[in-house]
Order: sequence, then structure tokens, then C-alpha cells
Amino acid sequence: MRKKLLDRLQARLEGLFDIITEKRPQTGLLSPSTLQFTSPQRPTGWVWVGVGVVYDTFVRPWMLEWGSTAAERAMALPGDDVPDETMTH
Repeated sequence: MRKKLLDRLQARLEGLFDIITEKRPQTGLLSPSTLQFTSPQRPTGWVWVGVGVVYDTFVRPWMLEWGSTAAERAMALPGDDVPDETMTH
């Protein structure tokens, strides 16, 4: 599982590096204008990007599995047989 998390982190960091080095179009959610990299608040955007990457890569997976054993996560529970199209998230 640790390897999977490290692979996800590496992929996200490579994507951010591509944006920084302008290998991708500078439009959309992570564009410099959206993150305000051209203003005096330049580091603010990078801080939020870093917080998001750390949360999504390390904190959220830990929170989803917190307090349960591997056997409990693999166990069938009520509602597992309900088709995905009838479920709401």
C-alpha cells in the first residue's frame, strides 16, 4: 500500500512540475492566473496545492481505513449487493 501511495504522490508531483515548467497549457483549475501566482500572494497557491496533494495522498487513505483491520475491510457488509446505479454518495 505504501508503494501505491508513493506512486500516486510521484504522479501528482510530476504533473505539477509539468505545469511549473510550462509543458502543459496554462489554463484551467491549476493555471497561474487561477492560483494567483502572478500577484504578491504568489506562494499562497503553491501552499494550497501542496496541502491538497498531501491530504489526498496520505491523510484521506489513512482516514478511510482508520480503526479497521484488513479482515474487516474485506468482509461483506449489508448493502454491498446493492447495484452502484441505485446508490447515492
